[in-house]
Amino acid sequence: MQPDSGLGIGLSPRETATLLLNKIRQGNDFARGKKQRFRRSASVTKMVTLELSAASTIILGLQSLSTWASLAFALLVKSSIDIRSFGMT
Repeated sequence: MQPDSGLGIGLSPRETATLLLNKIRQGNDFARGKKQRFRRSASVTKMVTLELSAASTIILGLQSLSTWASLAFALLVKSSIDIRSFGMT
C-alpha cells in the first residue's frame, strides 16, 4: 500500500478487514488506557475531598471542646468518613 493512496484501496477484502480490525483494536486500547487514567484521577480526587471534609469537620468541631472530647470527636468523624468512602453505609 502506498502512502498517498486511500485507506484500503487496492487491498483484498480479507486485507481490508484485517486492517479495519487492527484499527478497532488500537482504538480500544487507547480508550482503555484513557479510562484507567480517568478512573485513577477520580479516585484520588474523591479521597482528597473526603480528607478535606474530615479536616474541616474536625476543625469546626474542636473549637470549644475539652482535650478528651475533641480527641473522641476527631476519631468519630474520621471513622465515619472512612466508612462512607468505602460504601459501607
